[in-house]
Amino acid sequence: TSVDGLRMYYSQRINLMLATRSTTTAQWSAGTPISELNPVFTDMPRLSADELSIVFQSCQMPGYNDNNYHMFTAKRSDKDDDFGTIRALSELNMLGATDIGGSLTADGLKIYFASDRSGQLRVYQATRANYDDPFGSLQMLNIPAGYSCSSISNDGKTMLLTNSWNIYESHFIPEPATLALIALGLPFLRKKTA
Repeated sequence: TSVDGLRMYYSQRINLMLATRSTTTAQWSAGTPISELNPVFTDMPRLSADELSIVFQSCQMPGYNDNNYHMFTAKRSDKDDDFGTIRALSELNMLGATDIGGSLTADGLKIYFASDRSGQLRVYQATRANYDDPFGSLQMLNIPAGYSCSSISNDGKTMLLTNSWNIYESHFIPEPATLALIALGLPFLRKKTA
């Protein structure tokens, strides 16, 4: 959902969709496909806070025919414009591995995602200096295997993680040289309850 709560991006039957509403208490419109992003099976859209950059996953994009999910991105100059050319996040994707759930920080300079490149599904972080630069500085986070990043809060301090069909909340705590996760329940995760 957009920061103002008026636009919802989601996936439905292999298509990326957009629903809108006029106020935060109004009903959502019927979703419409984001046609420029649906050339093949696409899933799990995640947007920057300004809605100008989107990250999503697909297992059928040209150039990635290994039957694994990989991450892709597209940009636009205004949130009411169509997205431009789809670009593989080739600096993060690894052929033969699954790379999923890319979630951007509000400024678009950091991305969190899950990958099984180490043999187990792990959560990674990558950064970039400028909005138009490729991501680099890939780092595996100290989160147990089997979790994937569902989303990161706009302030970058809270991450929602999934494991099986459960959702967990994790908080970053600044330390002198690194970020650590609060220990809540599991080593550093608290299960979200309805």
